[in-house]
Amino acid sequence: MRPRFLELSIIFVFLTALGALPVCGQSAAAAYQKGVALAKKNDFAGAVVELEKAVKANPKYYEAFVALGTAQQQLQAYGAAADAFRQALALRPKAVEPHLLLGGLYQQLNSADNALAEYREALKIAPNSAEIRQSIGFVLAATNRLPEAIAEFEAAIKLKPALAQSHYYLGTARYFSDDPAGAIPALLEAARLMPANADAQYYLGLCYGKTKDLTNAIKALRQAVKLAPPTIEYRQALAQALMADDDLEESIAEYRELLKLRPDFAQGYNDLGLVLINTRAPDEAIAVFRKALEFEPENTSVLQNLGIALMQKADFAAAVANYRKLLELTPDDAVANYNLAIALKQQDKLDEAAAVLQRAIELQPDKLPEIHYTLGVIRLQQARLDDAAASFQKAWDIKPDYGEAVYTLGSVRQQQGKIDEAIELFRKALKFLPEAAEIHNTLGAALRSKGDLEGAKAELQEAARLNKLKTNRQAATFSLNTGIANLKAGRIDEAIAQFENVVKLTPENAEGFYQLARALKAKGKTAEAAAAYKQAKQLNPQIKPL
Repeated sequence: MRPRFLELSIIFVFLTALGALPVCGQSAAAAYQKGVALAKKNDFAGAVVELEKAVKANPKYYEAFVALGTAQQQLQAYGAAADAFRQALALRPKAVEPHLLLGGLYQQLNSADNALAEYREALKIAPNSAEIRQSIGFVLAATNRLPEAIAEFEAAIKLKPALAQSHYYLGTARYFSDDPAGAIPALLEAARLMPANADAQYYLGLCYGKTKDLTNAIKALRQAVKLAPPTIEYRQALAQALMADDDLEESIAEYRELLKLRPDFAQGYNDLGLVLINTRAPDEAIAVFRKALEFEPENTSVLQNLGIALMQKADFAAAVANYRKLLELTPDDAVANYNLAIALKQQDKLDEAAAVLQRAIELQPDKLPEIHYTLGVIRLQQARLDDAAASFQKAWDIKPDYGEAVYTLGSVRQQQGKIDEAIELFRKALKFLPEAAEIHNTLGAALRSKGDLEGAKAELQEAARLNKLKTNRQAATFSLNTGIANLKAGRIDEAIAQFENVVKLTPENAEGFYQLARALKAKGKTAEAAAAYKQAKQLNPQIKPL
């Protein structure tokens, strides 16, 4: 999305260009006054008639030519307007205004080079004009000459630090130059100078999001929504930021508000469906994906995501049918072929799944390691060990840190009786997956079979420790979710008990300490809440404010 630059107000230029009426022939002055009055009433056709009378009565009437050109521009008589502005320029070669008007006219005609030429001529006459620098920067930014545009906006701000639009343009230009961190100071200043400008808040929110500062991103985007509630882009960006911040309920609420504003917005339904998948609500996700397809039946992204929701629901037959429909639209989509194969595999249709995976490999032989890995799993299930090993090796070749592929390749070598090679592979896998209890366990068993009892004991003990840690984390997740539900329901004491259990089971859990701080604060235990929040902040410096 390009920034919403404020358009040059032709009416404003027209009215401010009038100034004091010049002393000239009465007929010319009368026609000029009448033309101005008609223009103020938006009767530009009538204004042109009167202003043409004025310049005919007085061919040196500069103000009348300026006003005539402006009225003609309103009527889209661009050639005549340009002629009038050039006539004004001929009368006053050192005047800035005709160059600015011509620049604005050429902008309207999307003739960037001509617009720049006029603005640069104006700058020669008024070299200290911040507004002219801003206009030049505007045209450069609109034509994607961002480094040059940034330099012009910076020059404008240096000349006039309170020029709010230049701060805004500078911020958006930096954003589109992939410099969100550099854009933030400019957009903050724009927001300070123009507190009612929703776009400044919107781009500020996008920049914070790009820099992973989700707290400030959400704050800015909420302000944009508050300033301009009907704007779809603002709500969509806010919902996306909330999802990134794992505030899924709020994200869902924003998407639902967005869809009330625009009930035919297929992308909105698609995005909402993705959030619902993350909340493990496949039935709701399926419903909204299907709603999106009512408006865009051949939207391949929606069909892809619908398949994921159907898989999450374990409706594999429907997922297969969905992916086949998708492949009718995009037969060369390797990911769609892969997802179809996964659904077929879940139905134990191994030969068919393998054939589809082979097709995916033909399409992208060296880009998707998961395809080779899944084919290896199928070959392993079919007891085709050499083929399985080849697939796992290929997956590892594509992704050198693919721990699962290395481990499963080791399992194949173990089944083939190649214990030394298997042990070496298990150890390599642990470099990528050091907390995988299963690998430690398997390595321990392999070492024991080789008579390395001390090595086996160490691996088996580590597996036991990791399994306990995994159990604690699972229990902590349950307690965390239960505590959040209790806190929302106003059951503060129950929430505190659950959150205390979370931090007992997982002392490294920043979210647990954060939620405990919230509950303690709600209970009125300010000092204890502050201590819990301090611990959360130490564990995660990016944690939300309490």
